[in-house]
Amino acid sequence: MIQIGMSRFCDGGLRYTGRVTDPLAVLDAASPEALRLFGYQRRWTATPFGDVHALHTKGGGDLPPMFVVHGLGSSGADYAWAFGHFKRACSGLLLPDLYGHGASPTPHAAPAELREAQLDVLASMVPEKAILFGNSLGGVVATQLYARVPERIAAIVLVSPGGAPMADAELASFLSAFDLEDHAAARAFVNRFLGRPGLFAAPYAWGVQQRMGRVAIRRFVEGIRSTDLLSQHEVQAIRCPVLLYWGQQDRVIPAAARDWWFGQLPNAEHMTPEGFGHAPFLDDPRAFARPVISWLKRVLNPS
Repeated sequence: MIQIGMSRFCDGGLRYTGRVTDPLAVLDAASPEALRLFGYQRRWTATPFGDVHALHTKGGGDLPPMFVVHGLGSSGADYAWAFGHFKRACSGLLLPDLYGHGASPTPHAAPAELREAQLDVLASMVPEKAILFGNSLGGVVATQLYARVPERIAAIVLVSPGGAPMADAELASFLSAFDLEDHAAARAFVNRFLGRPGLFAAPYAWGVQQRMGRVAIRRFVEGIRSTDLLSQHEVQAIRCPVLLYWGQQDRVIPAAARDWWFGQLPNAEHMTPEGFGHAPFLDDPRAFARPVISWLKRVLNPS
């Protein structure tokens, strides 16, 4: 394995301080800097466990700003590359990195303490009348975040959200799918993840394996308990317009979990398009964004 010494970008440049066996690390660290060319700025917000990183940019549209919560093993920068259509439709985008992801710190603290600190800092970042977007793990965090600042949320877009209640054995089986010990396992995971694997499945599988093998991500997955999952009350407490988007080719989240979400949000708009997987903005960014933007314009600008 190639060993690369690195930490994070600081004041516009790399500062190498350690050694990690992760050849993808330099590319991940460079991505937020490259996004500056497209109008993104970087921001760090102090927390008791280190400074949480976020990307933000002005948009070109009339829709409210979109606050994007990424999925497991991902980062805000990943979504920035794929969210050009939302940037043009919204007045701005704000994309934080959760603890242990992207350029945010990896604290060593009790899970409950970290969860509260994470929600506290995210709540401090949410602009007024924002569109809250959550994908996978980000759907769990977005649901919990809504309870902190409901007055600031104009609408929520949940894309294949996690967090549906599971028994311990069911949860253990679900989490085992994220243990990508070799390339074959990573490739199988990507085939369940993407709606249209295509030619990029192999290199994408390599990248996913690198990220999911990181110590911080492994520690996070291994620490998840059934008590950390969402409750019926938390989901049904959402009062703003909700779009629940679930691609038919998503084979990461169990069907029972998907059905639970639909059952909790019967009055939400439900989209279940053919040809899209767990992260539909990777399958076809434009075809994903178009109906979501149309829905946002309809519910936020009814006149």
